[in-house]
Amino acid sequence: MPRPPRCRRICGIPKIDAFYPSGCEDAEPILLTLDEYEVIRLVDLEQQTHEQCAAQMDISRSTVQEIYESARRKIAACLVHGKPLHITGGNYRICGGQEAAHCGRCCRMQRGNIEKSGKNCKGDSIMKIAVTYENGQIF
Repeated sequence: MPRPPRCRRICGIPKIDAFYPSGCEDAEPILLTLDEYEVIRLVDLEQQTHEQCAAQMDISRSTVQEIYESARRKIAACLVHGKPLHITGGNYRICGGQEAAHCGRCCRMQRGNIEKSGKNCKGDSIMKIAVTYENGQIF
């Protein structure tokens, strides 16, 4: 039995969620999920690598690759066949600046404010090194 898919973290819902070619409002629309939209935004617009995108969305790099290929096929079909594009649905959660790490501009601004205040958030990385002394105690 396969494990359930992970919820993909996105920074926010797009302001515009539908695109229509001139004179084709009645054609069957192609649905682009919000996680596909986020991958396209991060990889093509923000010029992140698939590794960076995977870390930000809290998914694996191979999943980013699959989502990216699917999204590009859908966008290409819209352009070539003149079909409307709707951005909706998908398996996602919206970060909106509330999560500590890796979620776009909104979270980087939030993170900058946290770093200035000196507070640590859940999920922040803190490196600790164990040093042993001759008597075997660890400090």
